[in-house]
Amino acid sequence: RRCVCLVGPGGIGKTSLAIAVGHYLRFRHAFVDGVFYVDARGLTSCLQLVYAISAALRLPNTVGATELQAREELLGALSSKHVCLLIDRCDSLSQTEHSAEFCELLSVMLRRGSRLQ
Repeated sequence: RRCVCLVGPGGIGKTSLAIAVGHYLRFRHAFVDGVFYVDARGLTSCLQLVYAISAALRLPNTVGATELQAREELLGALSSKHVCLLIDRCDSLSQTEHSAEFCELLSVMLRRGSRLQ
């Protein structure tokens, strides 16, 4: 139960539900290191998603780093944190030529970040 996907047609309230759950989790202090919202709308690469997640977590800026360096920096930071990431509007990433990379990134984040949900 570490990864939950909300799917459905546009306008039925997926984002509203995710935000409401995020507020509830934050209120209940369910995640020691926080609950973070990432808007993936318009992102077209995994590197952009890595930067968006890093920005949400307020990690040091990795601009200029290679994709591998930025990814490893993010994974290293997540490995010791007990956080909940709410990644919204992933449909644009899952429907591009980068969809396999996107799935792999999420898979690696969940494997290496044992306390990430």
